[in-house]
Amino acid sequence: MLTYKKRRRQFFVAWKPMAKFFAVIVAIGLAADLKANADSKSTEPGGAASPFDFVDLPSSPAREGYVTLSWEPYEAASRYEVVDGGGKVIHSGVFPQAFISGLSDGEYRYRVRAVNASGEILVQSASTATIEVSHWPAIYVWPLLGVGFFVVAAVVFVIVAGERWASTEEMSR
Repeated sequence: MLTYKKRRRQFFVAWKPMAKFFAVIVAIGLAADLKANADSKSTEPGGAASPFDFVDLPSSPAREGYVTLSWEPYEAASRYEVVDGGGKVIHSGVFPQAFISGLSDGEYRYRVRAVNASGEILVQSASTATIEVSHWPAIYVWPLLGVGFFVVAAVVFVIVAGERWASTEEMSR
């Protein structure tokens, strides 16, 4: 019969080649990601950095009436501005992300631009972020609201009943 140490050693000896195989696969995947990332941040002819753009756009349609827009940071920017389809600045901030809320049903288009300290536009996003907002239909909302009400009422009932039970139990002692 094999002892615990011998079984453990046999297990690791058997898995050692497999671990090397997975390490090589992971290293190849990381190298490919780094190369793709370096290729995407290459410069355009003339030495100018390629324009920044939105990343991780929210799924369509947005059901809750808010979205978070993120974009590639631009090194020379002191702030960013998110502009709607009509040219109105709806967000201005120093981080490469904007949270936009209070959206009613419809389609919205946004661009982001990097601005320097003197207010000059350095670069604008290459593409437009198109966001479709379509709130949940009432047929889903009202039943869920009813279930939520029932859960809150049940919790309140349990708290009140537990308090009464504890006080009557205390009085009987």
